Amino acid sequence: MTQRASVGQGDIERALKACKRAGYERARIHINVAAQTIDILLGEDQPAMPPAHNPWDDEDYG
Repeated sequence: MTQRASVGQGDIERALKACKRAGYERARIHINVAAQTIDILLGEDQPAMPPAHNPWDDEDYG
């Protein structure tokens, strides 16, 4: 016998619409079926920062 999904398509759609209404264009939605929770992470990931200049890299050992 199959069990009905605890988190449905309607729940996901409501979460996405709520994010858009709040003014967020990007959001990560994590669904934990076992705990029956939906976690929403708002905002964008920070871009990877290039490494800081290290003066030791300028030395010539050749």
